[in-house]
Amino acid sequence: TTQFGGCSTSAFNEVSHRVRSSGDDSLGRWAWIRLHGRTRGVCQRDLVVLSAYRPNPPNDGHQTVWFQHKAHFSRTHRDADPREAFIKDLSMAINKWRDDGCSIILGIDANDDLSSYSPTSFRFRMSEVGLIEAIQSKHPGSHQATYQRNLRGYPIDGIFATPDVPILAAGYYPFDEHVASDHRGLWIDFDLRSLLGGHKPTKSTRVPRRLVMHNKRVVQRYVQLAEQGYMRYNIPGRLSTLGFDVARRLAEQNCRKLSMGGAEWSPQGQSIRDRITLWRLLLKGRRQCRVSSRKVRRLLLKTNEPLAWKLTTAELETLLTQDLGRYREAKRGLTSKWRKAHVTTRTQSIAKVRHKTAS
Repeated sequence: TTQFGGCSTSAFNEVSHRVRSSGDDSLGRWAWIRLHGRTRGVCQRDLVVLSAYRPNPPNDGHQTVWFQHKAHFSRTHRDADPREAFIKDLSMAINKWRDDGCSIILGIDANDDLSSYSPTSFRFRMSEVGLIEAIQSKHPGSHQATYQRNLRGYPIDGIFATPDVPILAAGYYPFDEHVASDHRGLWIDFDLRSLLGGHKPTKSTRVPRRLVMHNKRVVQRYVQLAEQGYMRYNIPGRLSTLGFDVARRLAEQNCRKLSMGGAEWSPQGQSIRDRITLWRLLLKGRRQCRVSSRKVRRLLLKTNEPLAWKLTTAELETLLTQDLGRYREAKRGLTSKWRKAHVTTRTQSIAKVRHKTAS
């Protein structure tokens, strides 16, 4: 189920056949799937999985999600703040599912500090309908920013669940891993069997083999038909062609080496590229984007620019422009000369090492 507004919920692999129903919020604030769960007596314990997005606080933009929701509420004569209306409407839907005996798992971009448990916080409001934040409960006191531009170090994304969901582990993925987003990927691991019940075995569809080795008549008939099939489909000729193809591919792979960038082209060219990468990372950090501090430290040492982080934005932009110009100029002729000198030096070094080993 998908809704315009950034929410989708999907079921794959072994749980896909358990989907009973699915739906969404009319404003695109959340989407859900209801999975067939364990039967306990006369009660059916289904699992409802939701993906939700709570709008950011209001700002000056008229195209923001908050403003669009506010405009919709005004047209329907509902005087409500979209963020508060989101909590009330979502809580109402959760209470209805819980009255039906369902377990709940909610993945959400709450745009709120989920490490906070104040009475006005989203996390506290979810606890009022019986949901706990799974990652915070598994790792209390350990807070990680889940949005790349959030420099305050608190999570705004979370996974909430009812207490009957047997969560074994939970955590965050690094930025840009598994998902192409400026948010971290979130995950939880729970006991699927205890929550949804055991797998219902299906009727075996195994077909018995017709060839039985102890029946000579069947074996002779099989060999005769197999030989006819070999000749009908030209299996010997096709195997010969396949063998030649394999030999030609092996010859193609080993006739020469390819220069694919696995090793640096030349130390001089690599040093310019390292400087360009360093300036770009520092400028990205000045724009309030998250960058790898370890990578920056390595480049500061590698480029012999340990104080580059103190430079102003204008100085960084000037250095980036200069090094880009140097790199373009070097590519016109200097890089090939640098490469030849580098290959000669490497060849001599390898020869010396082999000579010492042989002696």
